[in-house]
Amino acid sequence: MARAAFCETFHHYQPDALAEFLNTHCGLSAFKEALRAPNITILIASAEQKIIGYTKFGASRLPKIADFRPEFELHQLYVLKAWQGRKIGARLMQGVIGAGYDSKAPAIHLGVWEHNVRAQEFYKRHGFTKVGDYDYLPIGDVTDHEWIMEKSLIRQ
Repeated sequence: MARAAFCETFHHYQPDALAEFLNTHCGLSAFKEALRAPNITILIASAEQKIIGYTKFGASRLPKIADFRPEFELHQLYVLKAWQGRKIGARLMQGVIGAGYDSKAPAIHLGVWEHNVRAQEFYKRHGFTKVGDYDYLPIGDVTDHEWIMEKSLIRQ
């Protein structure tokens, strides 16, 4: 499911580089490692006895620069295209936001590809704003530019 959702979203990589990335970051071993990590959580959405969406979040892996030190990060949130538009992503996001409040972190951060407007709009609807940017790890010869978005968790 993770591989399928990634490929539904990103179409601009060379096939060999994409295959290598998927094996490393979207394969069973990557998820087993994440499940063993004490500071990472994975929530899944299922229907018809199959996984149709997931989110992974926890300790931040975003770049830490001068005045920007993210603690809690939404690493991934994917819903298969056939299931989008049914509030599944919103339910997964509510789990992330609740966990963010439980963590006592001041904010939730995430990285989103600068050309993924649909995801950016989804995050904006959930209270995220753009606060910075960075270059994602290269996939073959392609280095994607990412926005860093933030949702404050400080209750007024």
